[in-house]
Amino acid sequence: MQIKKAGAVAFGALATVAVIGAPAAASAHTTEAKAQSMREVASPFLGAARDMWQAPWDGPQQSLVSAGTGSVANAAAWQICASNVMAGVGGVINSSSPTTVLDGCTNANIWLKQDTVPPVIGALNDTAIAAASWQFCGSNGVAGVGGTVALQTPATVLGGCDNSNIVISGPDGNYTEAGTVATARTKPTAQQKAAFKAAKQQAKQQRVAAKRQQLAAKLAGVGGDQTDVVRAAFSARKDALLNKKMHVVRTAAASPKAGMGWGAPWDVEPQSLATVGDGSAVQAASWQVCASNVVAGVGGTVVSSSPDAVFGDCRNATVKITQDDPTSVISVLDNTSINVAPWQICGSNSVAGVGGTVALQSSTTVFGACHNADTIID
Repeated sequence: MQIKKAGAVAFGALATVAVIGAPAAASAHTTEAKAQSMREVASPFLGAARDMWQAPWDGPQQSLVSAGTGSVANAAAWQICASNVMAGVGGVINSSSPTTVLDGCTNANIWLKQDTVPPVIGALNDTAIAAASWQFCGSNGVAGVGGTVALQTPATVLGGCDNSNIVISGPDGNYTEAGTVATARTKPTAQQKAAFKAAKQQAKQQRVAAKRQQLAAKLAGVGGDQTDVVRAAFSARKDALLNKKMHVVRTAAASPKAGMGWGAPWDVEPQSLATVGDGSAVQAASWQVCASNVVAGVGGTVVSSSPDAVFGDCRNATVKITQDDPTSVISVLDNTSINVAPWQICGSNSVAGVGGTVALQSSTTVFGACHNADTIID
């Protein structure tokens, strides 16, 4: 009886396992599968959460005090380009000796970016300073004391004359010719507007022709049935929209950091307590003589049958500043332009100091525009 009872108990236990344990085992398997699936889905989120905060020393290092970092200073940058000029005391006699430059003349021009990490206290960082930048370009002149005689001596520059022009861009800015002050301020002429309109119409015609070619190619590919072409185009557009939607979903799942709230307290851009003159331009006595016969100081200059010509723009002491985002609690003269005595003599016969200048049959011509001390701060 004991053996039979034991067998009955054993049989009952097996029956219990068979009846109750099998579903329990199946339930455990299903739960594990669900947990694994959830781990796989959550793993990118967990990884992003772990990588969201950087250590304080992994970010940009901020200086306590910074002065003049990333700045440029010019002093007495003089350029005499395709010219007969007395720059000091006296002399210079030219006869039948033309002076020619087959390109432009550039002097003391500055371009820089506001990319210095903001210090706690800063002064004159990413700043341009220029003093006494002088340029004689395609001219006959006296810069100091006296002299200069030019007989049948044309001065020609086949390009523009640029002196002491400053461009200060934002931290991600890149210098392009289209970003200069002169181009930004110049309005298109009627001829330029007509040319722009014609170019726009031509581009439109080219786009229409390209679409027609694409439609013809599709018709040829599906046997010439336009209904099939429309259906195929609709299906392709639908697939493209679905792919775009799936890409957005995948991107959001792979990059959960954007929607997971705030970063670490130190994970912010450095900010200054006080700054003075950062990202500014300061100029003094930037002088330019362009296609002219000039006495800039004391006296002289006699010119006969010596035309002066510049085939381009004359640009002097222009400034363009793209303001950086506010990075300082106390800001004084940041992103500011200070320009003192910017002189330009462009296509002229003139005396800037004391006396002289005689020009006989000596035309002065600038085949472009004259820009002096133009300033743009945006």
